[in-house]
Amino acid sequence: MPRAPQSKIAESPLFKELRESVSSETTAFTFACGGTIPIVTSLLEPQVAAAESEEMQSTPSACLPVDLRWDPDDPSVEARQTKITFPLELGTRSNLEQLIKDMAPATFGLGGEDVYDESYRKASKMDPTRFASTLNPYDLGIVDAVAQALLPSLRHAKQPRAVKAELYKLNMYSGPSGKFKSHVDTPRSPSQFGSLVICLPLQFKGGALEVRHKGKTVAFDWSSANDGSNGGTPSICWAAFYSDCEHEIFEVTEGHRLTLTYNLYSVRGNGQLGGNYPWLDPMQLPLYKTIRDLVGDEDGWQNGGLIGYNCSHVYPHSNTSKLNFMVPDNLKGADMLMYEIFKSLGLKVRFRPVVSKLGFRDYQDGDALPIVGLSLKGETWDMVDEYYEQAFDEWAGRTEGPKTDPRYVDFLDVHWLNDWGHQEPQITYIAYGNQASNFVSYSCVSMIVEVPPSGAQEEVQLE
Repeated sequence: MPRAPQSKIAESPLFKELRESVSSETTAFTFACGGTIPIVTSLLEPQVAAAESEEMQSTPSACLPVDLRWDPDDPSVEARQTKITFPLELGTRSNLEQLIKDMAPATFGLGGEDVYDESYRKASKMDPTRFASTLNPYDLGIVDAVAQALLPSLRHAKQPRAVKAELYKLNMYSGPSGKFKSHVDTPRSPSQFGSLVICLPLQFKGGALEVRHKGKTVAFDWSSANDGSNGGTPSICWAAFYSDCEHEIFEVTEGHRLTLTYNLYSVRGNGQLGGNYPWLDPMQLPLYKTIRDLVGDEDGWQNGGLIGYNCSHVYPHSNTSKLNFMVPDNLKGADMLMYEIFKSLGLKVRFRPVVSKLGFRDYQDGDALPIVGLSLKGETWDMVDEYYEQAFDEWAGRTEGPKTDPRYVDFLDVHWLNDWGHQEPQITYIAYGNQASNFVSYSCVSMIVEVPPSGAQEEVQLE
């Protein structure tokens, strides 16, 4: 754990309890969700109508058959050969081979380039400009479910956060060796927070999707469970997860695993979200009371002080976007939980990168001290010369010496609630993204929370 300041707060049992609670509570927070929607020939079928009436659902409890159409590589191919209805109908079953023929090999991002390597990813793809589908994740209630699980709105926000799902690719993983080893999805913009995968009903074996974060794993196994071949009802299966989470598609041993993938973005206002807005009440969160009691310790905060929380997730940004563009609109899971608690208590919250100084580190007792920066830059501090020393001091708020910038924060002045994490100001997944990108990358972010002196009142302010 990071060293805490020499203060009454640092030595208080409540602060030590909070550090332990933050570790357990934030690790257990949801980072992936999923579901299954049966396919029926009519939404007016008695069992569907009864289910909707009994549960008072605002979204359909079933899905109509899904049509997929695409543009063939060979213009002489007839239009009737480029349509498939799911579940597969007798008249379109043969068209599956035409679809396989018209799809292109799928690449992945490596060091800013698109790479084709079947030992790491063996799959085929089609861009959305070449195909169309009748499946709508908004109509099926999938987007509503994602918003409730992964992007609940902040109670203090002037407008609710909403989810925008943008169709990205049609992907196929075929037996006997289709797969995609561990990777992190390439962010398409700073507002992207997640990915959605919808599996169409085809018979296959293997191909489980596994999503990992902070030592936790969630698995989605759709093999031969959604096509009705085992006597069940043909279904649409889906999974959504934060796009910075590592995930893997295990080897497909038989058949074809066909999926629609979407990029998920956080947007302000209603957007296309048609369901309820799941407001988060901070007073119902397990950590709220502990943080409230700690902040209310008048004896410990006589002169005020700082609390630091290192975000559980990393966040996408471009070299030109400001840190405030990413947060708080784009906060995920446990990070959103912590932010909402701090804000509900009327505390000033700043979002900062916290990094090691690398090549020209500050030392105390032989250990390298991390630095709290002022802003996020697309640079790494790995050279020891006068230019980089000056640039780093400006980035850290020490333009003419220690603490000249009023926003300067010393790492040792902060009461840190968890480990400080990454050692670079810019954490770029140069290896194994789903697509190459030189413009947007992931970065670690910390919240620096200012506790005013006992008795003082300040409004929350983001800098």
